[in-house]
Formats: sequence, structure tokens, C-alpha cells
Amino acid sequence: MLTKDAARERKWGAFPALRQVLEGAPSSDRHYGFSSASDNVFEQIERLVSIAAQAEEQREALLDAVRASPELRDQMAKDLWELQGHLDALRRAFEPEIERVRSLCEEVYRLPR
Repeated sequence: MLTKDAARERKWGAFPALRQVLEGAPSSDRHYGFSSASDNVFEQIERLVSIAAQAEEQREALLDAVRASPELRDQMAKDLWELQGHLDALRRAFEPEIERVRSLCEEVYRLPR
């Protein structure tokens, strides 16, 4: 487990100027669920990426299972299609964040020196 200082350094290490201004500011709750019991986008990412990586790393076992049990084929394809859809939805969910950061960067560069 990381110490508080190590966790802060991991979060802000690559962004020293942002850290200087934002570290003490309230965190955004934009991508968190309504309570600690709800699934938030960060938990979804961890869960879905883990499943996707495991499926890819176990590709041959997955294909062998379908070869050994052809009735599993449709359900496996459905699950993989569903997983792909969830991952794609997460990707799209962050497009507005990317655009907001791009816009903010452009605004910073437009400020007089």
C-alpha cells in the first residue's frame, strides 16, 4: 500500500504546474457513482479491462473451449460483443473530457504573456 505522499506523487508527478494549482482544490465527482456502493466509471474500467486482458491472454483456451463445445460459441460471441460494447462506451465517455482539456490548453496558450 502506498503512503499518502507516494499516492500524491503518483497522481501529480507528471503534472507539476497542475499540481501547484489543483492539489488542494476539491476533487471532481463527475465520474463517480452516487454512493460508495455504486459502480463508478473507474471501477468499470478496472473490471472490464481486466476481463479483456484475461480473454486475450487466454485466447487459445477460450477458442479451445468453443471448439470442444460448439454450443458455447454463440454465448461466447455474445459475451465478447457485449464486452467490446462496454469498452467502447467507456472510450466515448472520455471524449468530452479530452475535448475540455484540449479547449483549456488552447485557452491557456491564448492568454497574453
